Amino acid sequence: MGHEDLALAVVVQEMVAAEAAGVLFTADPLSGKRTEMVLEATLGLGEALVSGQVEPDRFRIEAATGRVLERALGAKVLSIRPQQGGGTVTRAEDAAGRQALPDEAIVELARLGQIVHSFFDAPQDVEWAWDGERIWLLQSRPITSLFPVPAGMEPEPLQVLMSFGAVQGLLGPMTPLGQDAIRTVFAGSGRLFGVYLDPETQPVIHAAAERLFVNITALLCNRVGRRLGYASLGFVEPSIQQTLTTLLDDPRLASTGGPRVRTLWRVVRFLAPVVWGAVRTLWRPEGARIRFQQELEARLVEVEAQMANETTLQGRVALMEELVAGAFPWLLPRFLSRFSVAMGTLNLLMHTARDLPGGEAQALTLTRGLPHNVTTEMDLALWAASQAIRSDPAALNHMRQGEPGVLAADLLDGRLPGVAQEALEGFLGRYGARGVGEIDIGRPRWRENPEPVVQAVQSYLQIEDPEQAPDAVFARGAEAAQQALEQMVAEAKATRGGWFKAWRVRWAAGRVRALAGLRESPKFWVVRAMWLVRAALLDSGADLVEAGVLDQADDLFFFTLRELRRLADAQEAQAHPGAAPTAEQGWRGVV
Repeated sequence: MGHEDLALAVVVQEMVAAEAAGVLFTADPLSGKRTEMVLEATLGLGEALVSGQVEPDRFRIEAATGRVLERALGAKVLSIRPQQGGGTVTRAEDAAGRQALPDEAIVELARLGQIVHSFFDAPQDVEWAWDGERIWLLQSRPITSLFPVPAGMEPEPLQVLMSFGAVQGLLGPMTPLGQDAIRTVFAGSGRLFGVYLDPETQPVIHAAAERLFVNITALLCNRVGRRLGYASLGFVEPSIQQTLTTLLDDPRLASTGGPRVRTLWRVVRFLAPVVWGAVRTLWRPEGARIRFQQELEARLVEVEAQMANETTLQGRVALMEELVAGAFPWLLPRFLSRFSVAMGTLNLLMHTARDLPGGEAQALTLTRGLPHNVTTEMDLALWAASQAIRSDPAALNHMRQGEPGVLAADLLDGRLPGVAQEALEGFLGRYGARGVGEIDIGRPRWRENPEPVVQAVQSYLQIEDPEQAPDAVFARGAEAAQQALEQMVAEAKATRGGWFKAWRVRWAAGRVRALAGLRESPKFWVVRAMWLVRAALLDSGADLVEAGVLDQADDLFFFTLRELRRLADAQEAQAHPGAAPTAEQGWRGVV
């Protein structure tokens, strides 16, 4: 029955003379398993169960067969029964040892549950009743507590997906274009190994509830991939590594062997220049870091020039796809040749520290107050901006008293007191491409909405104790790292072969301090490049708003990449009447 043409109505339903009733979850609402159902049953009407008056029987059922995997009989001390002529009556029961629903009815109910599940194409919470001969389905609604699985992904075979958002600190939903941009990034990374993937069909990135997940099943089933992947997760996201530990012994993830010869050759071709770059970095770490940072800035200038040359939506979308797909192939080898040295020398320090009193703690202290970290530099730059504001009484009073939203609007319009306007504009000039959920190209940036920056500045202006200032905290961390280094060197000298160990500690620590701060640099570069693309798309969105096609410029980010291409092609055709589409094919038809 179609709902589109129906008005609000009252449902009149005949009451079933129920011998038993209850609820059937077509997926386990606790474990999330789609291959198992959970059935709760009590005597009489289901009212006693849903109102919490009775402890029901509980069954865990294999969905495909209806076989009972686990059963627990409840006390069922009372039942609510229908009366002839209307109404109900509550009566005491002595049914703790008696099953409310026979096994053959459970099998039939499981079969019906499968049909309901398939009909709605989602796990269901089904209310049912049994009159002693027949199962009646009374009501069905989605199990809203279950997180959805990606479309088309079956319960078997076992798949292991890692949350992309958890790694990036983005737990909310992503815009459609933001999702497709990340798919394109991962598909483009295949070029590093001579593999060209279609972003729409690539097997790695999947979406569920507008969030992205990385399928790491193949990695875990490969002997070499499992070791490398597990070790990498310890650095990328330790909490995911800890969760993964509980899965590694699952027989369904048993190793299917090592990599194929062709795969090994592709990996060797990728790693050869990385290893050579790492050797050069080991020799001259400071120079290698500076060259990397210069390369990042130079490439960003190129991207800005390329985007400035594209004035049509069609050209901007095509360039966006090219830039996004090529991001990893350009960035990753350069980054790994530097950062792998930082991680390698840190591991060397940790290994050496095991033979020294308190050495491991000292080695970790060496990573405090790391220089060359763009996130730390950003925090210190914002602190410097707040201190400039503090130095001017008018600006200080204005920033302390104002509402963040109003101050942010004044900042965008250039209406803040001079010192505050200059300080915050300077900060946004360097870091305005960042924002909440910044890895999603569809999310606003601080340049568009600087309210989070204003709130942070207001918090900084409340710090009165100089010892709690961010620059003082950073300086203490750097000083503690230097003291830990000197202590490790002194303790190493006191051991056998001490002169060499002491030299090795100082040599390794120098490379850790020079290079480990680069950890955040790739993301910072990607976010700034993404801002250039976003700004260009917003310009095109403004044109479409003026043409009456969109309500808001940022509506563009709620298109998928395929839809955006169609819109761009339609716009281009509209601009050239000789190839104009029909009204149905035009802009509004696409939207």
